[in-house]
Amino acid sequence: MKELADLLSQPFCLATTVFSVAYGLMGGEIIEYDIETSIEEVERVFDIKLGRLVRSKLGAAIALHATNQFFLYLEPFGFTCKTFNDDDPFFDKDSPPDPFDLVWGVTEALMMTPIDETIGNVFSEEVRIYTGALLEYNGITTPPKVLGFAVYPDDIQGTEMAEWAAAAHLRRTTDNLEDLTNYTGIRLGTLQTQLNIVKRDLNSVAGVVVPVSP
Repeated sequence: MKELADLLSQPFCLATTVFSVAYGLMGGEIIEYDIETSIEEVERVFDIKLGRLVRSKLGAAIALHATNQFFLYLEPFGFTCKTFNDDDPFFDKDSPPDPFDLVWGVTEALMMTPIDETIGNVFSEEVRIYTGALLEYNGITTPPKVLGFAVYPDDIQGTEMAEWAAAAHLRRTTDNLEDLTNYTGIRLGTLQTQLNIVKRDLNSVAGVVVPVSP
């Protein structure tokens, strides 16, 4: 149990990890309680203090299960993506998520709550265009598969560039896509390692936990 307690105390503890622990302790009722109650229960059981970032991750994960605002509005979308990727959770128009925040934030969010039209878990036009604009700004004109919902501004898609500029832009796009793909793979590996610790250690205090597997 000490390894799990140590993990929960670290800022790199992933959102799925801390949510799995809280869910294992409290069950489905975690959605009904306020976030502070969930935080206090995790801290009580493991005799630790969760850091600000891990608290934000748990709060964002609970909100993700309780509402569909992540799919609909820029503020919860941007906040969740940044928080899940260990970034400063502060979000406004001057501090948007970067492509690494987007690709991991959406990857982890969709593992928790997949797209489902029947319950409104569908990205709004506002979020789709916002994502496309951020990707294009960072030189990614073809989105990674998980960000395939992105819509690029019309004035960008029709832009013609000189041959040399097009070649340079393509190289930058390819490099960025490869970086995003590699980054996602690394984070998935980290998540699997953390969930293995959860499965092993949480049994000693709360019975069987049902974590979200990558």
